[in-house]
Amino acid sequence: MKKIISILLITGVFCFGSELSLSKKSNKPLTLNKQLTEHNLTIKELKNFNGKDGKKAFIAVDGVIYDVSNSKAWKNGMHKGKKAGEDVSDVINKSPHGKSVLNNLEIIGKIIKEISKD
Repeated sequence: MKKIISILLITGVFCFGSELSLSKKSNKPLTLNKQLTEHNLTIKELKNFNGKDGKKAFIAVDGVIYDVSNSKAWKNGMHKGKKAGEDVSDVINKSPHGKSVLNNLEIIGKIIKEISKD
């Protein structure tokens, strides 16, 4: 089940109207914002959501964008030296909690490629 959900999230396939859970330890369903397409961002755009000056705080993991704005662990857009507005895929697996903390966060979109102006 975890692998199927991960594949769906990584590839950008989302199932609305269903409760999804990535962890058997968590009783909370993974929530998906109904306005998902409004928050699909490039890495460059993600940097604007750094939790500073009243801005929302978003992070990306494996191409999925999570809202950490209300997370106590991400106060003022910072957590253990990492800044909101960044892709934290490279460090989350090395953290003591791993990806399990993502189960408690709202998915608000996905990372998209920047459109070339060529």
